[in-house]
Amino acid sequence: MNIQKRMMKNEQGLTLVEILASLVILAIIFISIISILNQSARTNKTSEEIIDATYVAQTEMEHIYKLSKDTDKTIDSIHDYVKQTPNGNWNVYHKQVEHNFFLEILEDRTDEPMVRIVVRVYEISDTNKENPKAQMETLLKWGDD
Repeated sequence: MNIQKRMMKNEQGLTLVEILASLVILAIIFISIISILNQSARTNKTSEEIIDATYVAQTEMEHIYKLSKDTDKTIDSIHDYVKQTPNGNWNVYHKQVEHNFFLEILEDRTDEPMVRIVVRVYEISDTNKENPKAQMETLLKWGDD
């Protein structure tokens, strides 16, 4: 009988409740880590899209700046731009570019020779054009060397 008492007091193993509690704690930690990694991946993707759109806007703005230095050229004379209906004082142009973006270029020539240019970059999938991915604005003196 002495042996049975010693065996009952010698509890070196884990009970089912302890194993289940440790599994629940590990699952909570694992789910937290997975959700943090998922949010980080979404943030990185959004940041990458914004950086790409900003690069496209900057490249287009540099192209328009180069056009502004040539007195013979206007945005109307470039075949890449499709003129849309004017919006008040603004001439509106669209241009398709790579990286799944399209551009909306706004041009205001009311204070010539100064021309206000706004370049907006939208995703092709964004048909309602509510939120541009990037936007740049500048004031150029057209035809000034």
